[in-house]
Amino acid sequence: MRILFVTNLYPRPDQPARGMFNAQTVRELSRDQPVAVRVLVPEWRFWRWPALRGWTPPEGEKRVAYWPVFYLPGVGRSLGHLAYRWSVGRELAAALRDCEGVLVPWLYPDGCAVASVAAELGRRPWMMALGSDTFHLRSLWRRRAILKASRNAGGIICVCRTVADRLTDAGVDPGKVHVVPNGVNAEQFHFRSASDALAELHGRNPEGAARAAAAREEGGRIVLAVGNLVPVKGLDFAIKAFAALRANAVGSGAVSLFVIGSGPQRRMLERLARRLGVFGSVHFLGSRPHREVALWMNVADVLCLPSRSEGMPNVVIEALVSGLPVAATRVGDCPEMLAGEPAARLCECDSIAGMASGLRQLLDAPSGREALAGRHTERYSWRSQAEAILRLMTGRRTVEANTNP
Repeated sequence: MRILFVTNLYPRPDQPARGMFNAQTVRELSRDQPVAVRVLVPEWRFWRWPALRGWTPPEGEKRVAYWPVFYLPGVGRSLGHLAYRWSVGRELAAALRDCEGVLVPWLYPDGCAVASVAAELGRRPWMMALGSDTFHLRSLWRRRAILKASRNAGGIICVCRTVADRLTDAGVDPGKVHVVPNGVNAEQFHFRSASDALAELHGRNPEGAARAAAAREEGGRIVLAVGNLVPVKGLDFAIKAFAALRANAVGSGAVSLFVIGSGPQRRMLERLARRLGVFGSVHFLGSRPHREVALWMNVADVLCLPSRSEGMPNVVIEALVSGLPVAATRVGDCPEMLAGEPAARLCECDSIAGMASGLRQLLDAPSGREALAGRHTERYSWRSQAEAILRLMTGRRTVEANTNP
């Protein structure tokens, strides 16, 4: 079965850590059949398109091609699927004719654009809803486009029950909605001692490792946050909660916040940290390779997930299998993922006191990190995700087939 995989979320030469979860899915799918990846790159500046088309795929993957697509920032968002189709409609049609199955992670505009072209060819692509993309359902025009695309799709694969419920509540046919959880790369994310991880980190990121070692001096603790520096990820909330945590710390040593991620809010977040008096204890590491993120999971003492919207956040899975306690907002599938887990705390979105309290409780609790990793390692697998997707796309629907319990 030849599969065409179309998405805007995939590692790019300028953003090597982008959409690593999709790269993992492709890697597992391609073990059993050829997968052609087409990466849609939103760019309104036409003069940059030749360079985008000439990008060298990561790790020399010949199956990956980058397609620049036109988009209008801000007010043009509801026309995004039409702009995508205008940009790559001809190439997309040719690629569709040369495949047997189509998988499109991201509802809008990716899924809507592909479904529109596919419908004219009598094809039914499969779409994936990852969580944050469901916010497009709040817009009347985008919701209409998503509902139309869902009628033309073979089905929609959701990473968790919460995302599936959002779709059916919006009017998507429940019979087309399927739940397949994400996995985790256990070769990279697993329990190791903080000292071993820090030693390996020195070889990959000497400056970051030096900062971490300094933060750990005399019993210091590290809070880790991983995510794009955009409003929905709530890093401003994380910094406010961290400042509250520091203000109320009693006899537990110094606490530092390390932030992995890049995005347009970087300068605003730095100004916020300065205003709150914690800039010297907040370390912005920028975007880091996935293998290095795994080491930071072992070096840190707790993960802070401050998101305002999520589906099934992979960073939480990666933390759990690494043995890293998690303080998270009550969004997406987090309540279900962390249910009954003693090394986890949940709070409401933007509850500064709630997040600060959760972080403090986890920092003060006995570690038990190896046992935490053991409880979750067998639960998540990219291989099982790929097998479930293939069963759905080929009609062997032995996985969960709708949103009913």
